[in-house]
Amino acid sequence: MKRLVNYLRIALVLAIALPGIPPDAITQAQSALSGSKFYRPAAQAASAVDTDVAIVVKYVGGLAGTNTVAYSAPNLAFVVGGVADTTITGCGGTAGSLDVSNAACNTFIKTLNRINLSPNWRAVLVDVIGSDTTTSNIVTLGATDANAAAGVNVLWKTSASFTQTRALVPCRTFDCLSAGPNIPPNPYRGYFSSIKYLSATSTYGSGTSTLQVLSVKPGGVVGNATETVTTLLSIPGGATTVNVTKDASFFGSDGFPSDRDAKIVVRIVNSAALSVPTLNALANIYTY
Repeated sequence: MKRLVNYLRIALVLAIALPGIPPDAITQAQSALSGSKFYRPAAQAASAVDTDVAIVVKYVGGLAGTNTVAYSAPNLAFVVGGVADTTITGCGGTAGSLDVSNAACNTFIKTLNRINLSPNWRAVLVDVIGSDTTTSNIVTLGATDANAAAGVNVLWKTSASFTQTRALVPCRTFDCLSAGPNIPPNPYRGYFSSIKYLSATSTYGSGTSTLQVLSVKPGGVVGNATETVTTLLSIPGGATTVNVTKDASFFGSDGFPSDRDAKIVVRIVNSAALSVPTLNALANIYTY
């Protein structure tokens, strides 16, 4: 009985000290952190449109020479040994390219799966979520060498999607996220994150702006990837050009945790326009 009273006193102190935090969020954070081990912090700072990394792509075939990836709307093109790679198919257009406006490739997870079905290429999503649309939302990319260990960054066109998005992950390159030449179905297995800080501003004139914190858990297998997305937070953004900051007074000392085996993605989602964004966020990553 005495122990129960002490627990109730602690709960009352937390509720008074942290009035902006729902009691269930405190309970979930404490439960998630129980038995886990701090791994490292992960921070992101975005201050310009069209800089978010949608997909990292790498050539993993055995042919030395000119192996490149390029994007010119609406085609994502793959070249091996100086010629179009005929193992890339399935989204209209010609062999060696994926028409991302085609229904079979009009979201990032569909495009990801088409790339990973080829024995010559591997790709992983970074800042976007799988359901984000590809049509008109990829930044033009000239033919870029895909042999490098880090892979090639294919960028998300924030100025067209009206969504600034950053993943709070321990690394952002192919060689870090992969296991040799392959991407594991879930690079975040054994980890989870807890967001501690979020600050955002954007210029959007009319319409609405929303700040989101998402838990994104990859699943499936290479070539047939899936995602489970859980919304941890969705709140109105500031008025156009007005900053909104959420820190420990909102998230609490433990933060808002993602699901296990998941990454945290933070976003500014505008309805009509997005320019001059700033998006700063910090999370702690844990192993379990």
